[in-house]
Amino acid sequence: MKIVSRFWTAISLSVSILGAIASNAIAADRVILSYPPFERSIAVEDLETFVETGETTTTLDQLFDNTALTPTALTIALTREVNATPQFLDRHLNSLPGKLVLSQVGRTIRTPSGDTNARALRSAMVLAASDDEQFSALEVIEHYPTEEVYVELRGMVRAFRRIENVIEDVADALP
Repeated sequence: MKIVSRFWTAISLSVSILGAIASNAIAADRVILSYPPFERSIAVEDLETFVETGETTTTLDQLFDNTALTPTALTIALTREVNATPQFLDRHLNSLPGKLVLSQVGRTIRTPSGDTNARALRSAMVLAASDDEQFSALEVIEHYPTEEVYVELRGMVRAFRRIENVIEDVADALP
């Protein structure tokens, strides 16, 4: 019975990763950053450069000047790693608690039209974790399978803390 279970887990993970890779052909090029009342679009590449070098753009300068968000806080929010294997994510994000987590995170990382797409978010998370068994908000944004992704910054921090807590709780409950 364990062999059958492992077989279906492997098949499910393979399908998720292949779907994520296929959908990553259209990966987010732009991010709409929202920190009410501030809302501006920025290239994902500019966000990556900011995280790597600290170099800001006009859009990021406006964000920091017009909100309570600091460059350090944004860097931490975007790069804080959540440890999880792709297999773990695939299995548990397809469960009821996982779907609830996806729903919560989907309110903060979603399409600009407001649609929450659990499949797209799950694929982005699995793909982001596939190379090093951990993922960050920035990696999820990079792998989100639409050309543009909307990120509500206040909620994103809370959502990723929630993901981390759920992953820890589930891992602790497993034998």
